Amino acid sequence: MSKESLFYRYSLLGVLLLGAFLFVFRLDPNLTDIDSWRQTETATMARNFLQHPNLLFPRIAWGAPGPGIVESEFALYPWLVHWIYRLLGENPLYGRLLSAAFMLLALVNFARFFERILPERTARFATLLLVTMPLFVRMGRAFMPEATAMLFFSLALRMVTDGLKDERRGRFLAGGVFLLLAALVKPTSLVLGLVVAILVVQRWGFKGLFRWEVLGFGLVVLGPLAAFLAHAARLHAEYGNTFGVLSGGDSKWGDWGMWSSYKFWGRLVKIEAKWVLGFAGLVLGTLGLWKPLRTTPRRILSVGAGVMLLYLALVGRYSSYDGRGSHYHLWVTPFAAAAIAWGASILWRQPKRWLQLGGTLLLLLVFAQNLWGTAKLFDLGHPDHVLRLAGLAAEKATQAGENIVVLSFDPQWDIDSRGKPVANNFEMPNIFFHAHRNGRVLPRDGQSPEILKETMKRAGARVFINIPAWNDVAAPGFRSYLRSKMKLLVQGKGFELWVVK
Repeated sequence: MSKESLFYRYSLLGVLLLGAFLFVFRLDPNLTDIDSWRQTETATMARNFLQHPNLLFPRIAWGAPGPGIVESEFALYPWLVHWIYRLLGENPLYGRLLSAAFMLLALVNFARFFERILPERTARFATLLLVTMPLFVRMGRAFMPEATAMLFFSLALRMVTDGLKDERRGRFLAGGVFLLLAALVKPTSLVLGLVVAILVVQRWGFKGLFRWEVLGFGLVVLGPLAAFLAHAARLHAEYGNTFGVLSGGDSKWGDWGMWSSYKFWGRLVKIEAKWVLGFAGLVLGTLGLWKPLRTTPRRILSVGAGVMLLYLALVGRYSSYDGRGSHYHLWVTPFAAAAIAWGASILWRQPKRWLQLGGTLLLLLVFAQNLWGTAKLFDLGHPDHVLRLAGLAAEKATQAGENIVVLSFDPQWDIDSRGKPVANNFEMPNIFFHAHRNGRVLPRDGQSPEILKETMKRAGARVFINIPAWNDVAAPGFRSYLRSKMKLLVQGKGFELWVVK
């Protein structure tokens, strides 16, 4: 083996060690850091699998008085975590470590994918870029299913690339199996299917869509996925609980009002610059996509970038808001890393020295911004710590099996770009998770005496957890109702526990 090959092999090992460090450094077992509500939601499902281990009937805590069975994505990740709980005891840290392991495996697959489409040195820089992207690290640390889906997504991308490049039909069909698994865990990953379809047409023309392996690919992905989504929709119809996967609950779609607004595109660029590309990466990535080279990198990167832009526009109600849907940008990360590295490589090959130095400087700026953004993930002083304190107080103030009602940060109805109301998911699982209690959620726009009374009655609850900072949109008589009909049991820092008199 040549010295150069040894160098690249050991450099990959170094990148993996860096990734392992970034994924596990200062992990919060209390799930009060960024993405806390999604993390506590997933952790609640894992906990509930201990008592009800049926993978096809996941349960949440805010569906009282029913069993809490919910329409969700295929809950493979929390179901796997619950098996670790059975062996080692319940500790959310195990779920976060499982995500880290899955994301490291995904990183290996992406490294191999980069080696298939880029020169070796450029491929290694792409891998290093990927592992330092704040969004990639964030999902690799989270008690959420994104890392699981990313592992299957990386395998699908790698298998499909091999299948198209070498006409290896078995690998192409294997890519379909892995894309199915990714789409079951996170349906938005199905966007890769459109990338595959366009690449097939570029390779074989439209008749290529009717090749038996391509038809098999589509059948393998869409058949089981459709069957599962239909099952999940039936759960919503029967039990009334949903994450808004297919049958309702909220809307993720953009509209013409969004797409025709420069503010929408500006928000997308800001999210990409913050979580994925970096500002200097916008320059290098654009160069990597624009340079007119008739090569595989340009083909797959330009197709991937175009499809990802279309995807982000379609799910614009979520993807264009950082706090609501920056995780929707996760599928962009491997294409962005490859495009940035390719753009730097183009500059390095230019005869003018100032262009070579410019490429190096821009790449260093990308790494600097990525590491700066990633370092913020290690901050454990997140404001959602208040919700943990409220949950612990609720656990002390109530009996095991007693239901509670919790005020949500989110409204039941949002306003779209045309000024029309649109359904919005308003679940607030944090307090339920930390309290080890079930109950119901009072939406932020439901703060009226009548709605609170009805919600308490429906849940069979006597305790209401209020967050005063969210009372800004409460009906005029809401606070008076609390004081007249309830007793303030606990006055915490940032929360209140009220009990029916």
